[in-house]
Amino acid sequence: MTTTTGSNSRREPVLMSADSVILHKGFTGTSIDDIIDRASITRGSFFHHFDVEPGLAKALMQRYP
Repeated sequence: MTTTTGSNSRREPVLMSADSVILHKGFTGTSIDDIIDRASITRGSFFHHFDVEPGLAKALMQRYP
C-alpha cells in the first residue's frame, strides 16, 4: 500500500496506540476494536492504514529493529 506523508503522520498514532494496548493485553488478547478505541479512530480509518491485521503486525515489527 502506498501512503503519503500526511497519511504516515496519521498512521503513527495508530501504531503508538497498538503498541500500548498490545503491551497491556498481549498480542493475541488485543482486538482491532481495542486499538481503534484507544486511537479514537474509525474502523474504516484503521483499514485505510492497514489492509489486514498482518499489515499491523508487520508495521509494528518494523518499528523495532
